Amino acid sequence: YTTYPRTETSMFAAGFDTGAVLTTLSAATEWLPAAARGSCFVAPRDDGTNAGDHPPITPTVKLGTQKGCGQGGWQLYQLICRCFVAALSPDALLDTTTATFCLGPGGGEQFSAEVTVAYSRGWMDVLQ
Repeated sequence: YTTYPRTETSMFAAGFDTGAVLTTLSAATEWLPAAARGSCFVAPRDDGTNAGDHPPITPTVKLGTQKGCGQGGWQLYQLICRCFVAALSPDALLDTTTATFCLGPGGGEQFSAEVTVAYSRGWMDVLQ
């Protein structure tokens, strides 16, 4: 249900058919509804490492089943599928604001607070 598990490669080769795998995963609506989003996907990033011998750990065009994977294997298979869909999802857009203030005479104690707001969760929605 997955490609040969090699970790040296972190990007897809130019001819890798991500669309075929997404089509297969779109049938997994019960546990991977993000795969059925259709046109919301983006091209794979090209800033990883391609060792040339194997793609990243990736689901294949044969959809895995809980029975076929076993309990522990099923959880791992679902994680691999979610990571694959997240890799083809739009980037998350975040904005962080920091507020720093001082209390007390002569500068006193300095306090800081930071908040991050997601304007678009992108791939984070897949891996939640």
